[in-house]
Formats: sequence, structure tokens, C-alpha cells
Amino acid sequence: MAQWRSIRPQQAYHNLKCLDFVSDSVGYIGGEGRTLYFTDDAAQNLQPISLPITDGHVNDLVAISPDTLMVLLSNIDRGTPGNNGTFEHRLLSSFDRGANWTSNLISSSNIRHTYVLKNRGKDTLYVAGEEGAIYRSYDGGANWQTLNFPLISRTIRAMHLISGQELLVAGDSGYVYRSTNAGNNWNSVHQLTQGISLGQHFWNFFALSEDTLYACGRGQSVVRSDDRGQTWQELNNMSSTVEFSAIHFRDTTNGIALGSISGLLAGSGSGTIYRTSDGGRSWTRGPVSFIPGENKDLHDLHLIGNNVIAVGELGRILKSPDYGLTTVVPNEVPNLPYTTDIEILSDNNYVMSCRQAGNTFAHSSDSGKTWTAQRSSFSQTPFFIANNGQGLLVSFTNNKLLRSRDGGVSWTETTTSVSRIDQGAFIDAATFVGNDEQAGNFILSTDTLNTISTVAYPANNIERLQAVDANIWFALDNRRDLYRTTDGGSTWQLMNQNSAEVFQFEDSLNAWGVAGSNANLNLGVVRTSDGGTTWTRVITGSNFDNARFNYIAKSGDVIIASAISFWRSGLLISTDNGLSWTVQHDVLPYGEATAIEINQYGTWIYNDLVDFVIENRTITSTTSSVGLSEAKTKPIQFELFPNPTQGRLNIKLEKAAVGEQLRIFNLTGKLMLESTIKKDQLSLNLDLPTGLYLVSINQTMKKLVVH
Repeated sequence: MAQWRSIRPQQAYHNLKCLDFVSDSVGYIGGEGRTLYFTDDAAQNLQPISLPITDGHVNDLVAISPDTLMVLLSNIDRGTPGNNGTFEHRLLSSFDRGANWTSNLISSSNIRHTYVLKNRGKDTLYVAGEEGAIYRSYDGGANWQTLNFPLISRTIRAMHLISGQELLVAGDSGYVYRSTNAGNNWNSVHQLTQGISLGQHFWNFFALSEDTLYACGRGQSVVRSDDRGQTWQELNNMSSTVEFSAIHFRDTTNGIALGSISGLLAGSGSGTIYRTSDGGRSWTRGPVSFIPGENKDLHDLHLIGNNVIAVGELGRILKSPDYGLTTVVPNEVPNLPYTTDIEILSDNNYVMSCRQAGNTFAHSSDSGKTWTAQRSSFSQTPFFIANNGQGLLVSFTNNKLLRSRDGGVSWTETTTSVSRIDQGAFIDAATFVGNDEQAGNFILSTDTLNTISTVAYPANNIERLQAVDANIWFALDNRRDLYRTTDGGSTWQLMNQNSAEVFQFEDSLNAWGVAGSNANLNLGVVRTSDGGTTWTRVITGSNFDNARFNYIAKSGDVIIASAISFWRSGLLISTDNGLSWTVQHDVLPYGEATAIEINQYGTWIYNDLVDFVIENRTITSTTSSVGLSEAKTKPIQFELFPNPTQGRLNIKLEKAAVGEQLRIFNLTGKLMLESTIKKDQLSLNLDLPTGLYLVSINQTMKKLVVH
């Protein structure tokens, strides 16, 4: 189940933190989620390398030759579920381009992150990170010493090794410390004037020569030393929210820096290259590497001649052939911003809706490798794509119904009274149910959206809708109050207040959900068997039990829940209807999933806020899901006779129904009878009170009168 592939971005999807090159074109790139790539064409294409440990993040690396590299793997969680207090930090060494690895323990403690790895040749190594932690090895990482550092409460984020036994470290609150005896003793040589008051941090060093050194950090701070780090001059120290995460000078006059985010006040300065022509005293903002509004960090850069390679969040790789004047993003899907929905029509054919830059639908016939966009004159964003399973795709924008009958290659629009549907699905080939949140009602169509009727909300501010079939719907408002209807919206019943915030109902009673995004922090994965009246927490035995869960999807026996804690993301995956669970750490770039699609071709997870899409073809379901995941299989048809009945019921079925479950519910949703279909015609003796019942097989439900 570890075979995840990125569709957006096309090469990498985890945050990239570091890179090191040994020639103009050959180097390594690393990042979160144990991401490690080799490139021999200057990052135009990336070759993934597997690491021998299934936990932690690549926070730094050193490339010594095309085949020899050392990797700092940090934040390896060795705690127990609910008690994540022990973290390992390891040095991984390879002499054959990652085919084989040697793993050496650096430390094991409550320190979560080490950020920087530096070397003198293959033997002398230094590692530093949180709480003033510094480690040294003289034997290539086989054994490590812990060095004493004066600021035990400050994080070390940057290190520079000078010649001999001299070295520098810098980090939180804008300090620089220097050692002349290999890190045994330290002297403070600089403190940013606004470092403590504004919380400005240093992030990186750059050496123009052995004597002339620079350091950069928050507030576009740049300092310079001309005496091997003994004294420093502040060139630029602004009280802005823009950080310089990496810096490079071509000479004492001209330089570039990477702009990144600084805290919650981050603005438009992130994801950019800045330029200076006065030695670092003033900076001009250059090209932006991210879609406007994303504002994500760039973390590290490498420069050969005028060719800049920078890496950052969401797997973004930025290249510039002219020292930051212009840039290209080689691993981005061009001109297709922000995935809002994705529909898998076959093994190769994908359809995607995108917001901004033209409100676009895109089609791929090669499993998401390349896309063709139809940039139509849609006035508003197409938020979803619904598939009726018989060649029709639909979506809604502002008072527009959009249709495609050629697999999403082309779309037509017609004016409609519907304001804007944010959620909608076909229950069968003709029946569509949607949530018009802007107008404050549901819509229902039983003739493939040729005519549309409205259904009143059960309460104000409905945020989520799932229709199990044409009669049984569930609705959730912004207070997490859960409502159910068993008659197509005519009457509603309040099932639970402050219930699960994301759910997947299989019928009128059974569902899986997640709770705990805000006030209910510790609920996690939950399930109900009484229509949502009561929810039971599912104990998974993972260290995500107390994490924040934000999405769950179920199709057949496959259940996937997305979770995030303060230091990691992951998925809980069950392929046996929740009997057992597998934890996959660090699968998602930001731990958030705005949608999970599971079908017979695989699983797709995406986030329309930070714009990533990943897929796993090994996690598949043979049973189509219902509701807002759009049913893909043809509904099973059956006949009931006599109807009304006094107790004897005959059911004539399609042969395709053999093996399906037949269920009979009363109007409150209580399951009265359940049986597995073994032949194409059943005869049942019903011992049921007089009244109206619902007979359900697969996606089809019919009314039955008993008198």
C-alpha cells in the first residue's frame, strides 16, 4: 500500500527541504516524508530513492560524489500511541547511489528535529537542531559525541564549517556563535538588534570566500562578516514578515535570496527570488514560483554559474537560467491551478475541475501524466463533477448547469435557476441530489437534470449532504447536527447533535466518520449502526488516536481516514471493513485531504487549498461507493409482488443481484430484515406489522405496503 504517485505536482508532492549537487547537472534533493531524489539533468527529472527506515524526514543531506551521499533523517518517532515523547535522529550513508544504506544512530531523546548536517570530507561530521543540540562524529557517523552549547533553549538552524577547527552556528532570535576548537567551546559573536524583540531567526550561511561570510533570516535580515565570522555587520534588518531562507552572492555587490513565509502574518513575499545590487542593503522582489494566493516557502538553493535551482513546499522545484530574473517550474502541471474535483472514468481517463485562471475543466487520457484544458467562459468555479455512469458528466457554477457527454473533453452550459451546487451526486443514472448552499436548499432531479425541484433544508447552514438512495439522505449543519430523511426530503429527523463532521453512510443505519477537528480533539475515527444517533470511537492502536482527523472515505471494505498531529501527517487504512488498520505516516504534504476517491481503479487523495493530487493504484474497491462519491455501477432492478401484501412477498430480480444484500427498513430507518440473495427470484414470508416499508438492494430502493 505504499505505492503512492504524485499527479500534482507531477514529480514530487512532499515539502522539499534540501539539495546538494556535485556537478552542473548531478545532485540529490530531499524533504519530508523520507523524500529523496537523484537527478542527472539539473532537476528536470527526478529519480526516487528508497530509504531503509519507514519514519522521519530528510532534513539535510551531503552529496560527496555522484554515488556517495549522507542523509540526515530526523523526527523518527519511537514513542508509543498517545505518548510521542521519544525521537531518533539517524545518519544514513550510501556509496552506491542509494542501492544500499548504512544507518547510524545520532541521538534518541525528546528532541524532535535536527536541521543541519555539515561535513569535512567523509569522516568529520556535525549535526545540530532544536534545544541547542550539537553532535559530532570523527568516524563518518559510526559514533557521535554530544557537544555543549550555551543556548540550550534555542534552535540551531544554520551551520558553517571554516578551515581547521573553526565553525559557526546561528538560529533562533538572531544569534551567531563561533567555535575555534571543533565545537568544544563557543563564543557569541553577533545578535540581531531586533532578533529577540521580534523573534527573528537566522536560517542559512553563505561563504563568498573563506573570509567573507553572510547569514540571512527573518525580516529580510542579512549580516556580513569579512574576518571569518569574528565580527558581523547588519546590512538589512526589516520588521517585515518575509524570511530569507537561503542566500547567494555572486560578488560583494550582486546577490539573490529565497523568500519564505514568516508566521501567520505571511504575505506575498514567499515563494519568490529576491535580488540585490547594493551588497544586500536593499532587495527587489523577483518572480513568484507559486500560484498567487498559495504563498508557500522556498527552502534551499544551489547555483552553478547563473543557473539557480531552488526547492520548496509541495514538492515545488524552481529553476532560473539568469540569476533570478526569470523562472520556470519544471514539475508543475501548466496553467491548471487548484484541483476542486477529480473523476476517474477508466483506467487511463481522468477528468479534473480547476478553479481560478479561467475556471477550467481538464482531461487526461494517460492516467494524469499530461492534461488538456478546456478554458471555457464559465463565470464561476466548477466545484465538483458528478458522473451518472452512462456517459454523462455534470457540474454547476453560478446559475449554470454544465454538461459533458464525451468524457470531459468538451462542456456545454445552460442557464438554470440553481444558484451554485457545491456538493452533488447521481443516485442512479437519472436521479441527482445536490446541495445548493447559496440558496439554502437541496435540489432533486429524477430525469437527468431536465427538470429540477427544490427540497427544504432541515436546519440552517447545511454543510454536508449524502444521499444513500433516492429516499434516504443525511445532512449535517455547521453545528455538527446530523439529520436524516427516509422519504426524499419530505420529513427530517434530528439524529444527533455535535456528531461526526465527515461521514460515509452505507445505508440508513451504518456509517463510518471522523470527529475531532476543533472542540472534539480526541474523538478520531468513529462509527454508528443506528443511523447516527450514537457514535462509537474506533481504537486503532496507532499514534494518531489523539490526532485531528479531517476526512474519511469508504468503498466496499476499504476505509481510509486522513489524520494530522502537530508534527506529522498520515493515513489510517483498512481493507477489511475496519477489522484491522494499517498506518501510513507522512503520506500527505500538509496532512489535509479535502476529498478521497476510492474505486475499482485505485485511490485518489487531493486538497484544493494547497493543490496536490496523489494516487495509489494498489488500494482498490470492487464495490462502488454511494452518495457524494458518485455511484459507478448500474443500479440493480427488481420487482415486488404482490404490493400491497398481507405477508407473502415475491421478488423478481436480475441475475446480477445474486450475492447482494436485501434489506427491509421501516420509515424510522430500523432494519427489519436482511438476507443474502442466492437466486434471481425470492419468496419471503414477512412477519411485519401493518405499515409502509423500504426494500433496498444495492443502489435501488422501493416502497412496500404491508396490510
